Amino acid sequence: MKTRRLIGGIIFLLSIITCGCSDDPNAVGSGILPKEDALRIDSLITMATFDTTFLARINGGAGTLLVGKFQNLEARTLLQFENLSNLPPDVKLDSAFMKFRINYRFKDSTGELGFYAYKMLREWNSTTVTWDSIIASGAYDTLVGTFTSVIQPSDSSVCLKLDTTYVKQLLQNGKGSIILVPSVTSTIVLGFSHTVGLLSDSRPELFISYSDSSLDTTVKYRSSIGTFVANGNVPASTNLLYLQSGIVYRVIIRFDSLSIPKRASITRATLEVAIEQDSSLLNSFSRDSLLVFLLRTNTPPFGNVALGTICSPSVDGAQKIYRADIRSIVQQWITREPNYGIVLRTYSEFISFDRFALHGTRAPINQQPKLKITFTLLP
Repeated sequence: MKTRRLIGGIIFLLSIITCGCSDDPNAVGSGILPKEDALRIDSLITMATFDTTFLARINGGAGTLLVGKFQNLEARTLLQFENLSNLPPDVKLDSAFMKFRINYRFKDSTGELGFYAYKMLREWNSTTVTWDSIIASGAYDTLVGTFTSVIQPSDSSVCLKLDTTYVKQLLQNGKGSIILVPSVTSTIVLGFSHTVGLLSDSRPELFISYSDSSLDTTVKYRSSIGTFVANGNVPASTNLLYLQSGIVYRVIIRFDSLSIPKRASITRATLEVAIEQDSSLLNSFSRDSLLVFLLRTNTPPFGNVALGTICSPSVDGAQKIYRADIRSIVQQWITREPNYGIVLRTYSEFISFDRFALHGTRAPINQQPKLKITFTLLP
């Protein structure tokens, strides 16, 4: 009798434990937690619906000054000198030259570089000068120096000899500026360093040697302001989008078919853009990355952007693809921002002449820009 009672008690306890561990709610809980209140994860893949390349002029020179020509691309450097000291009236000016440190080359490491140095006539500053303003009539006139050389991979700097008459004027005025204009025979673009740090100064140097009755002396000055302006057309194409540094050209891509509920939380949104390598212009000095931004306006010059993210390269078979997780951008579209699309630009557009040719919406389906989105539907 006792044994039967013990066995019955054990069976009763096991039934209670089994019911308590069930994944399904019991009769009481089933009315409290309806299915629509549960979290649900979903995903979708959407293709780009619109794209365009547009010209966005910039003022360059964030640490690098470009000068030279490659095909139809051209860069000109402007330099300004201030707080120059006048020399005693009885001195003889023997020579003057400028030294530029090379920190970038395009398209190759070797090629002919020729440029002319002219005296600037118009006032300018690094934030307002444009290509159109420096090619306008009367922007510069007097030739004050000429440079021509075949640049070798081992070259770390170039030197430009300046006219001493012009240098005397610089010293008398205490300031002045020049522009470096490439010759038509140039086949390379060089970048000259223009940075000031706590422990180093790589700005171009102006060396002036003079003599008086007692000794020979050399004084040195640094350029106070430097920038570059550039021009050139990207190739005409119905299938490709071009990102061009230096000038610059940028790309807008839109994804208008996002069928995501407002209450969704974006957990991942991977942007994929494929590159056409044969139409791109890159070298070992290039930063092989793109930047993608949320576009916050739908009117030119499309400068109101936010949430910059790096697009890094990878290779899928024979196709090179740039990917970025832009979940913060997509979340803005879902919750608050109008969906004007994204803006793509080169990573080094202020200091290089890099060009990226991207496949657009008219490319084969496997090369078109796409978004892979994973999201959680909130209860």
